[in-house]
Amino acid sequence: MLAIESAIGGGSVALFSNGRRIDGMIGSTAMSRAEDLLPNIDLLLKRNALSISDVNEIVVSNGPGSFTGIRIGLATAMGLAAAGNLRLRRVSALEAIAWTCGRQGEFVVVLPVGRETVCIQTFVRSNDGLTSVTGPEPLGIAELIETTNDDVIFLVHPLVQDMLPKGNSDELFRIESDISNYLKQAATKHPIRESNEPLFVGKRK
Repeated sequence: MLAIESAIGGGSVALFSNGRRIDGMIGSTAMSRAEDLLPNIDLLLKRNALSISDVNEIVVSNGPGSFTGIRIGLATAMGLAAAGNLRLRRVSALEAIAWTCGRQGEFVVVLPVGRETVCIQTFVRSNDGLTSVTGPEPLGIAELIETTNDDVIFLVHPLVQDMLPKGNSDELFRIESDISNYLKQAATKHPIRESNEPLFVGKRK
């Protein structure tokens, strides 16, 4: 399986075989994703003596994040899947993190979507499974700081944590920056919802 996330930071790609991660990388934020993504996928395959024909499935994030990054990731994944006749799964990065984080009760996943803007979504996990309490919502950093409280856990991307004041809250838990891992785990071990529609979440007005 090839996992692709290209809308947050420098993006991330990873290869998995028999349920095990065999290689991966996080892209450079100094390069545009159009320049970075395909060369990184090609490098990943070559350094493991593989070609795209050795991949049987692709999972890609359909958002949220940079609009351009979402489009590039989806277009790249669709092109590779069509060329190799591969199964393609398009899933929300928010839901992938929620499914795989292992948190119980109510919690909020927070991902960056632009300068001083994040996307949040609230979930509840119980013995009956995972439920989405809200849809994806844009929020300014100042609003995010006001929203944090003692009752709800916030799972934040490192880029979001970097935007927050130091020691802002004990309820903020840092997730991995390599979101491709969450995509793979959610796609193979959990009943994550798939969607052909990109998840564009605009800046807070």
